[in-house]
Parts: sequence; C-alpha cells; structure tokens
Amino acid sequence: MVESTGARRTSVKLGSCIAGIPVTLHYSFFLLLLVEFINAIRYRRYPIFMLFVVVLYGPVLLITILVHEYGHAFTNKKLGGNVEEIVLWPLGGYAVCGPTEALSGDLKVALAGPLTHIPMACIWWGVYEAVTEGNEGVWPGWVIYLDVLSDSVAGFFQILSGEAFYMNLILLCFNLLIPGKSHSETFILNEN
Repeated sequence: MVESTGARRTSVKLGSCIAGIPVTLHYSFFLLLLVEFINAIRYRRYPIFMLFVVVLYGPVLLITILVHEYGHAFTNKKLGGNVEEIVLWPLGGYAVCGPTEALSGDLKVALAGPLTHIPMACIWWGVYEAVTEGNEGVWPGWVIYLDVLSDSVAGFFQILSGEAFYMNLILLCFNLLIPGKSHSETFILNEN
C-alpha cells in the first residue's frame, strides 16, 4: 500500500484501475490541504468555508491533476510510448512515460495534459450555469462571497463551480505558457 524509498515512505499507491497505469499520491499533497485548511480557520464563523476549502483543494484539485496527467499518459500510449506511472503531488503531478516514435509525438504528449483543462472548465462552467440558472451572468465571479457560500447547497456549488472553473483556466494558461517538468510536463525516460 505504501511505496518506500529506502527507509522513507513517501507516497500512497492509489491503484491502477484505469488503463493499468499505476497512480501514487505523494504525502506532501496532504500538506497543501493542511496549509489551506489552517488558512481557512480565520473564517471559523463560516464553517462551510472550511468545508469548501477541503473540497476545492482536496478531491477537486486531485481529480483535476489526475485527469491532466492521464491526458499525457493516454496520448503517450496511443502514440507508441510506454507509461510507467503517474505521481500526484501539490505542485501538480507527472506521468512517467517513455518516448514516442517521433518528436512531434512528444509535443502532442506534452500538450495533451494542459488541453484537458478545456473540457474540465466547460463542465464546471455548465455546473455554474445550472446552479445559478443564468441569473448571475455568463461568467462566474472571482470573489468568494461567504454569505452566498453559506446560504444554501446551491450557493456552495455556485462558488465551488466558479472557483473550479477559474482553477482550470489558470492551470491551462500556466501549463501552456510556463512548461516544465516540475509542474506538468511529461517525464521522458531514456531508452538505454
């Protein structure tokens, strides 16, 4: 269940149920969640805000990163490369992949992850529009209104879907404009 590097345990194996690709979650991911939760404690008069932070930086961020990394992995497999594993951590994740048959294939693999944020943003925008019934305008607001958040379940999902929408747009832009192995780009293994 726990992966060990020497005497240190660094990650939890989540399994390999999708396309047989092993996925591990680095323990530092929980550190990000803890930091965000501690930051949210200052709004303790609004306990729903603390739940919001846990949901946004917990399962929503985790699934967003996982879909992004599967974008790299599936594209790499489709183009003839091999996929060793996906590792998730607070600054993103990385798919440990072997090279494709051509340099253009490697470019497609590198772009596939960030492009997954477009449909995810559209899904969150759809949730936002469904929850607000179009009464709040076309685009979600940037501001988290604590009164809307704590008003009802619909208010909670209005704010959550708006923030998740912008999170995906920001991750799309960040990954396309500032590519790098440290946050999203596919790791290419040497064939020696």
